Amino acid sequence: MGIITLTDERLSSIPPSRIFKATILDSHNLIPKLMPQAVKSIEIIQGNGGAGSIKQINFAEGSNFNYMKHHIDELNEETYTYKYTLIEGEALKDKLEKVCFEVKLEASTDGGTISKMTSKYYTKGDFVLTEEEIKSGKEKVLGISGNVWLVVLIVAQRNRNLSAGRNLYIHLSIVTPQLKLSHKSNQTDAIHAKTEHLAQFYSVGLLSCPQHSLIISLSSSRPVSQPRFIQHKKEAFWFYRFLSIVYDHVINPGHWTEDMRDEALEPADLYDRNMKVVDVGGGTGFTTLGIVKHVDAKNVTILDQSPHQLAKAKQKEPLKECKIIEGDAEDLPFPTDYADRYISAGSIEYWPDPQRGIKEAYRVLKIGGKACIIGPVYPTFWLSRFFADVWMLFPKEEEYIEWFEKAGFKDIQLKRIGPKWYRGVRRHGLIMGCSVTGVKPFSGDSPLQLGPKAEDVEKPVNPIVFFLRFILGATAATYFVLVPIYMWLKDQIVPKGRPI
Repeated sequence: MGIITLTDERLSSIPPSRIFKATILDSHNLIPKLMPQAVKSIEIIQGNGGAGSIKQINFAEGSNFNYMKHHIDELNEETYTYKYTLIEGEALKDKLEKVCFEVKLEASTDGGTISKMTSKYYTKGDFVLTEEEIKSGKEKVLGISGNVWLVVLIVAQRNRNLSAGRNLYIHLSIVTPQLKLSHKSNQTDAIHAKTEHLAQFYSVGLLSCPQHSLIISLSSSRPVSQPRFIQHKKEAFWFYRFLSIVYDHVINPGHWTEDMRDEALEPADLYDRNMKVVDVGGGTGFTTLGIVKHVDAKNVTILDQSPHQLAKAKQKEPLKECKIIEGDAEDLPFPTDYADRYISAGSIEYWPDPQRGIKEAYRVLKIGGKACIIGPVYPTFWLSRFFADVWMLFPKEEEYIEWFEKAGFKDIQLKRIGPKWYRGVRRHGLIMGCSVTGVKPFSGDSPLQLGPKAEDVEKPVNPIVFFLRFILGATAATYFVLVPIYMWLKDQIVPKGRPI
């Protein structure tokens, strides 16, 4: 008999107590209501639901399997630990003796949850089980697209956006032949009816996983009235005219450290020194310094609309062989199928039309090439949200994923990053908060069709309006210069191991 052990770790903004209640304690009630096309019922056939009990999952007609039985080995509500063993069902066949699972939920420093899952597969005889077969088996059992185990997060209150008629973003990873909703949709009768059916006792929450296939996420669409005074090319041009003077020495230490840079670039897979790389919005070349650790400088092109930022890049000795050009992220001067890697760090927040910029990333990459966009994440704290909306674009994590999907990218992944002294806190937003990657599956341009550009840089602007926008945007930016100082002070004062 052989044993194969796999581990999985996921992050969520939901507290562990709510996740444990929804995914463990109440799963037998919730899942059949949420997925009636896949799961007919879940019954406790022995015991009271605690340790020693046996739970049977009965699948709906048309499923690959009829049922599965789980033996509950441990259920600890205080430590949020759940251990169970798959002991019977067609999934085991004659190849597996049993499958043991351990789920452990831990509180993260920002009030969310780190979900850790260990699975052990006990094979019979000389049978060899591969990870691909395990993945395929999960998909057949659960009817789920992608390597996602059945996890449903529930927030214990009704989402009143539904009755208020607000637009919602809908994300699903639970996709069965009978149920498939679009990644983004305005409220429809079908969605409303489905959610109303559950809303009598729950509304649906969000969990991100390594592949960033989301279970179901309901989040309000952005108000169109948000000013974002520096999310315009002309204002951004002059903003960096002055910021370039202190960018590397004042801004980066608080928001974009060398450790963060190297961690954010890791998913870009810069494994070959001969790769052709474009660094879009490369600015002073700080990110490019991380790129040339892995790729020869002569194969790297730095593009930015600010000549003042690029002047700083030209002064850096390791970048002397890089090609440095002025250009627009939304209209790149590169041919289609040009580069092996597209990198952009700290630039998307100034794009008037981020979807157009990501579409361009797709176009310039070769087939199999990978895009890596590193940027801000939206705050949840009210004051930080206010200043973020006045300053520039702070995307939500699901918006990054949606933009990549629409552009045509596959194998999309999102990695969270942040300064060490924040201790994982994200409520104030982060200037550099995530690294999103996607692979170009086909040669040629993106399949996405877009209309005219959101901003015409050739169009004259009222100088008074421009000046007011610039001053207001720059004032809001000052708030985010102070936030990392505030967080650093809290890190020094609050004992290690405690949330800040």
